[in-house]
Amino acid sequence: MLLNELEREQSLKDQGYRFKSRAVFFLLPCLLFVMALGFYHHYKPLPSGLDFASAEHIVNESDLKLLVGAPSLTSTSSALIIDQIYQHIAEANQYILLDQAVFNDYSPANKNFSSELTKRLVAKKASSPDLKIDFITDPFNTLYGGSNNAYLESLSAAGINVIVTDLASLPDSNPYYSAWWRAFVAWLGNSPRYAWFANPWDESGLSRSTLRSRLAYLNFKANERKVFVADHLGQLVSIISAGDLAVSVRGPLAESVYQSESALARLSHNSLYSLPLNLLNQAPAATNRYAKVKLLTEQRVKLAILDSINKLESGDELKIASNYLSDQVIISALLASADKGVLIQVLLDPTKTSSVNLASAQELSLASHRSIKLKWASAATAQIIIARSKADKQMTVIAGSSSLTRRDLDNYNLQSNLVLVLNTDWNLAADFDRYFANAWQAGTEYNTNESLAWYLPYLLGFLEWTGMGNF
Repeated sequence: MLLNELEREQSLKDQGYRFKSRAVFFLLPCLLFVMALGFYHHYKPLPSGLDFASAEHIVNESDLKLLVGAPSLTSTSSALIIDQIYQHIAEANQYILLDQAVFNDYSPANKNFSSELTKRLVAKKASSPDLKIDFITDPFNTLYGGSNNAYLESLSAAGINVIVTDLASLPDSNPYYSAWWRAFVAWLGNSPRYAWFANPWDESGLSRSTLRSRLAYLNFKANERKVFVADHLGQLVSIISAGDLAVSVRGPLAESVYQSESALARLSHNSLYSLPLNLLNQAPAATNRYAKVKLLTEQRVKLAILDSINKLESGDELKIASNYLSDQVIISALLASADKGVLIQVLLDPTKTSSVNLASAQELSLASHRSIKLKWASAATAQIIIARSKADKQMTVIAGSSSLTRRDLDNYNLQSNLVLVLNTDWNLAADFDRYFANAWQAGTEYNTNESLAWYLPYLLGFLEWTGMGNF
């Protein structure tokens, strides 16, 4: 009897051992596969044409224009961004290109803009059937395939070339999550038929989303570019938006914008219409008042920012406005410049994951002997860097879609920025200064008592380093 019980007990142990062995035999290769998947997709090279730096373009002062989001932001001579875009749409004869990051009805402001822009583009295409129009947007606007977007459908039905950016070929900024996503979820696809859940991004609460849309969002990938190109009076005009501020440039820079956007079309398994030949290679007539302009995307933006900061000397000025500031390389460069005596003003958005900007402000403020002033913006502001050198009397402006974060500056999200070098005595330079001065005056002082719990800066640093944070 006792012998039988011992044999039964040993048999059960053997069965448990075999089960555990089989589980390990199955799970270990799966784990290794997911780890290899995460490693590859985190460190894989960028698709061709991204991380782009254009040639340096010479642009006459008369061909540059500062555009703003509201009339009060700078001089009354500055046009509104949206009015200028609508005017160029109405007057275009041959070609229009837009890369519009936000194009949905999830908030009243987005709905008004998306609806109006759709109406104008559809009407323009109807009145000018031969006009070529390319429209690129971020997949968030279709909830990554989990929702229909009526505006995009209207554009496509009108004969406009609509391209929803395919982000799968970009490196993964959140590899610990994205590896799991690629292995077990991505291949399932997505469809509006399974939109059973409330859309957490819709302020009205009326639309629905799928579970896979929510899971796709956690990859924290985006095409955040905001650019516009159109022909106007026989020449190409480009507009690079930096949030509540944009710069309009007439001339060949638009060809560089087109080239950078063509790369997005290719990675999305699509293509842009060809630029009309009569609009190409139109060099401006030489004048004595010109600026140097370059288009930069992805990590090239970070290199330009660091170069502009590191060149500054004692008594020079640096002004920064950004939604986010968390990139430690940028913060270190700011501290080093302050040690040299550079006068630095930093204007941050207090509403954007507030603890992120608060941690950066706290780090900068700890160096109280340094010449760094900090303020919180009172409203949405541009993402702009203004570096003023007293020695050569020149101003370098870097403006565009990039926030000062690892995700935006290290080849993970798609960005487009303009680098503009001009003389400090120009009216345009005064407009940039005035824009920042008004935003600075409206802001509120950073209070050193606004401190975080001791562990939060370390946690936020960890989240940015791993890519698990949504900033």
